[in-house]
Amino acid sequence: MYQERIGHLLMSARKNAGLSAKVLSAKTGIPRRNISYWEDGEGDIGVDAFIRLAHGMGCNAAELIGKIEGRMTSERRNSVNPTE
Repeated sequence: MYQERIGHLLMSARKNAGLSAKVLSAKTGIPRRNISYWEDGEGDIGVDAFIRLAHGMGCNAAELIGKIEGRMTSERRNSVNPTE
């Protein structure tokens, strides 16, 4: 359940950074298929890979977690109050 949400948010963060999965792969050394796997919510991402992805997107892991937490909080709030 959370894997899909986190994957979607990772994809959003990557796109907001203006990066394709191929470019992020080249910047981080993480195979593109792994990035796609995580973005599709197919598996857990390790701490090392998460840090490398964050750096590849131009932020640190704490900033990326903050973005993910903020989006998840917003999604939760909207599901409770869909008209707001």
